[in-house]
Amino acid sequence: GWLITELGGSVADFTFWFSLNAVLSILASFIMPIYIKRQPKMALKVGLLLLVSAGLLMLLLSQYKTPLALMIPMFIAAFGFALTLGSAAGRALSLFPKQAGTASALLGAMQMSGASLLVFITQYLNLSTPELIGTHFLLLIPFSYLLFRYAKFA
Repeated sequence: GWLITELGGSVADFTFWFSLNAVLSILASFIMPIYIKRQPKMALKVGLLLLVSAGLLMLLLSQYKTPLALMIPMFIAAFGFALTLGSAAGRALSLFPKQAGTASALLGAMQMSGASLLVFITQYLNLSTPELIGTHFLLLIPFSYLLFRYAKFA
């Protein structure tokens, strides 16, 4: 949407940028589990830092109306998502090995419900798309603070 409606891009432009984002997301989903296995205690922290950094960068670049200003933070966020969701879901599901399918479905339902509620609430802030995405990423700051402050691991 925003690439077409605000920047005057074509459907081909939109397809290019989001295909590139999809490729990076898939690549991150294959690469990041290697890091999670090697550094399981740091993976969640690094993932959250990447997401918060992507949010800050998104807000800093929101004044520039170019596809790269929108997509560079999204590319960074792809790796943050892979680290955060992979390590957090793995740890959460490891507590319920016999009910992994049910727990996974519940986790997915909670993620989708939470995301829907977040978008519903924040759509009334009258922010541009990059500002809204950046704000969503920055909402992870309190969770990052709690993780860094109270986590029992290094």
